[in-house]
Amino acid sequence: MTQAVPGQTSDATSTSASDSDRVRRFERDVAGLDVPVAAAQRESWLLWGGVVLVVAGVAAVFVGYWGASGTTNVADQMPYMLSGGAIGLALVIVGSVLIGRYSMAKLFRFWLALLVAEHRSQTDRLIEALSDDRKGASGR
Repeated sequence: MTQAVPGQTSDATSTSASDSDRVRRFERDVAGLDVPVAAAQRESWLLWGGVVLVVAGVAAVFVGYWGASGTTNVADQMPYMLSGGAIGLALVIVGSVLIGRYSMAKLFRFWLALLVAEHRSQTDRLIEALSDDRKGASGR
């Protein structure tokens, strides 16, 4: 005794017709998606912003050192240490975080693409094995 499953028919022609309808509906839905295109440019801005911040931070540290090296009085060296050293270090840290974020996003995109390719390969092998098994079973 078999139960009727909603949306499935026993006729092969109606199955292929419903599959083509599903494919057309899927293509229409995908075409209607609103996917932002400027993501790559935003990623590039993160990389270059990080590089600029790191360079500016290193420059600030050197300017602070240059200003503090002109005097032996510690009280005169403090403003240079705070403005050049602390702000420069903060800029280097923020720039490094932006560069790291860019690198991790690129790594994760590569990893995800590799994962999808592996899954496709496994699916193709599984389908091939199942079709070979069915061909062998029908030939008996």
